[in-house]
Amino acid sequence: TSACGTGYFYCSNIGHTPAYIKTSRLNDGQVGAASRKEREMLEKTHKEGNRIRKEYVVYGQSSKKRLQEQLDKLLAVSSSVNQAAADSKATLDAANAKLKEYLESTKLEREAARELQLAPLIEQQRQRLEHAIKVKTLFRTTLDGLKENHNKNFHDMAVKSTISGYDEYLEELKKQEEDEKNNDKDSQEEKERVRSALERMHAAQDATYDAKKDIGLMFQLLKEMKEKYNTEYNDEAVLKAIQVLDEFAPTWEDSSNDFVGEEFIDIPDEDTGEKKEEAKPEDKGAFGEIYSRIQKGASKIGLGFLFQGSKVNKSEVEIAQEAYNKASEEERKSQEEIQKLEKKIKTDYGPDEAFAKLVDLCIEFKEIDTFSSWVGDNYDTQLYTGGARCWNGPERSVKVMMTCGTENKILAVSEPSKCEYLYKMETPAVCHDLSDDAKNDSNSNNPQEVGYPGEKKHDEL
Repeated sequence: TSACGTGYFYCSNIGHTPAYIKTSRLNDGQVGAASRKEREMLEKTHKEGNRIRKEYVVYGQSSKKRLQEQLDKLLAVSSSVNQAAADSKATLDAANAKLKEYLESTKLEREAARELQLAPLIEQQRQRLEHAIKVKTLFRTTLDGLKENHNKNFHDMAVKSTISGYDEYLEELKKQEEDEKNNDKDSQEEKERVRSALERMHAAQDATYDAKKDIGLMFQLLKEMKEKYNTEYNDEAVLKAIQVLDEFAPTWEDSSNDFVGEEFIDIPDEDTGEKKEEAKPEDKGAFGEIYSRIQKGASKIGLGFLFQGSKVNKSEVEIAQEAYNKASEEERKSQEEIQKLEKKIKTDYGPDEAFAKLVDLCIEFKEIDTFSSWVGDNYDTQLYTGGARCWNGPERSVKVMMTCGTENKILAVSEPSKCEYLYKMETPAVCHDLSDDAKNDSNSNNPQEVGYPGEKKHDEL
């Protein structure tokens, strides 16, 4: 037994190589044909896996070298790319400063020209506003009369619904007027300020829009009453309101809440007034004199583009802006590529880059995590964290334990703890070379143990 002597037995193994073996291994089947076949299969698997691993190492090291060369090239040109972006930004800033200086120096003249340019449009919008206010007043008078004079004994639900809707409108209007009154107290300085032509144009358009919105609301109230009221009642107040509606209806576009044929007045740009052809000086009048004087002054300092049509060369600011956009985009792409390469190069693929071959390799199973770190120093166990959170539990994580094999495949999956999974897999990436000393020891008389990954041990007591 193992308790006798040294605990080793000399096996002459006639016809083969003799060796000392532990007495604990007598009659355990280790020297049997089945065990020898198992060991031969493990040795064959390991040799093939080791051969594939060497290919992985060559691939990983060459990939890292290639990535480093790409990074060096990008870093070599990044300074010039960054400088080009900085130069284009400086050019753009200078062009904008030049334009701003010109606009400030000609502000009064341009405002005078703008006044003349928008004057006819403001007048046209003012007339539209007056018309909208008249119609709005007509509908309010009509609904006030309906509310006051309708026959309350008829109890017509359509009429009552119209009057109720009108009361809600009046209540909302009262709140708006109170809010505007409160705001007016806080904006006395704003009221005293002289508004520009553009501001007056916008104010007139906004007021017209609000008036049309009120008209549309009251129009709908009367329209629904006409469609639903009981014609047998013959209420004079109701008939009068319907008559007003019928006379107005042909002039109103119900779907767009606007007067028929009345299109929105577009405000032209300050520079050209959207003129397709350049007007002659004698056709421009006072506006033309101011316009020409400003145009000449702008041309002298390189800003004549402000007065050119849409089919001329691009302005200095536009050219500078496009150049800056292009340069800054190239700078952004360069920085992103540098960061991407640096991240790949810094990734730990093992001491000899063998695991680089497994990047982006999908071994089919439910993807629930991302690589976090190696466990230990042997580079045979990986930890994946940050997976989807379990219901009423932690984020999922996976520990991957790898053994030598000729293929990349998962052997088993278990869940030792809640939402913490254990994968066992084979991969050539961990089929390391067996040391020469270990191989020699297997053929010597020294009682040393040597084995291949996956081989069963028989150290029995």
